[in-house]
Amino acid sequence: MIKNAMQSSLSKDYDARMKWHTNRASAVFPVLIRKGCDVRILALNYWRIKNNIQNISATYRLYSQSGELISIIAEKIINDHNDFSVNSMLTVDNFDGMIEVEYSSEDNLKYAFPGIAA
Repeated sequence: MIKNAMQSSLSKDYDARMKWHTNRASAVFPVLIRKGCDVRILALNYWRIKNNIQNISATYRLYSQSGELISIIAEKIINDHNDFSVNSMLTVDNFDGMIEVEYSSEDNLKYAFPGIAA
């Protein structure tokens, strides 16, 4: 009985997901960098692999500990596996702050929770 209820719920959830429209997916990570260290943002291009969405952009916004926008980089995502260096946004050896990672597309991404790791 529980199995059938779970299947029914899963089916309803999947049907609802097919009607959901989203153009953005994002994540936020703390950034603590010292000389000789880096923070890497790693992401799987789930949208292209699963739904063949080709036009996806990534925007990386780096903020200082006080909330000041330090740097912003936008790029088109072309690989199935993406590896971005936060150090590439900095000109100093020591930095405390946060990075916001946002993926966007004109197409319906359908899934707003990307597999991103820092």
